[in-house]
Amino acid sequence: MSLYKRISTCQSARVQTSRSWILLPFFLICFASCQSGGPEPDAPSPSPLPTPAPSAAPEPRAAFFSFGDWGTGTPSQFEVAAAVAADCATRGCDFGLLLGDNFYPTGVGSVADPQWESKFEDVYAGLAGPFYVVLGNHDYDGNEQAQVDYTALQSRWKLPARAYS
Repeated sequence: MSLYKRISTCQSARVQTSRSWILLPFFLICFASCQSGGPEPDAPSPSPLPTPAPSAAPEPRAAFFSFGDWGTGTPSQFEVAAAVAADCATRGCDFGLLLGDNFYPTGVGSVADPQWESKFEDVYAGLAGPFYVVLGNHDYDGNEQAQVDYTALQSRWKLPARAYS
């Protein structure tokens, strides 16, 4: 065998040997990570977490809906009222808040104004109420006292005065 072949063979063997040593830690790490790491078969199982005691009474809650700038009598007002009525039928509602601008464009003229039917009674027939009401700027363009007086005529409508104190 020539000197060149012997040197070449030695270098080749040395390179393969150093590659083996480099790969050895990698294989040891892989082998160690494949261990289960779970509890020993004879180890006791952990005790379950304690179950909290049920509360004596449910938390008090109030469910309500609110509308502002609602008094138009348009189809969209009817659609919103129907959706709220369906939700109240499912979840329950304790009361409603009417947050002003109850009758567009200029409030009502009296307790006999036809807007009571077209913009309140017909629209919210599916909602039991009570409705707690406040006045908005458009309501003051009409007879705001008529909205206060309507409280005596309709049990769902609650507006005891022009302002709450």
